[in-house]
Amino acid sequence: MTVTIDYRRADIQALIDAGLLHEGEVDTKYVSLGKTQTQLEKEGYSCTVQ
Repeated sequence: MTVTIDYRRADIQALIDAGLLHEGEVDTKYVSLGKTQTQLEKEGYSCTVQ
């Protein structure tokens, strides 16, 4: 799976609510890979490095 976020259209509050951004990170252009992996694993995905 590839996750792409268009920050011009993204709902920043939804990203914060999902745990992918913190309030102070709103101006960043990237989300944390670690946070993304953790969130996907909570949703039942298995994240592996190939």
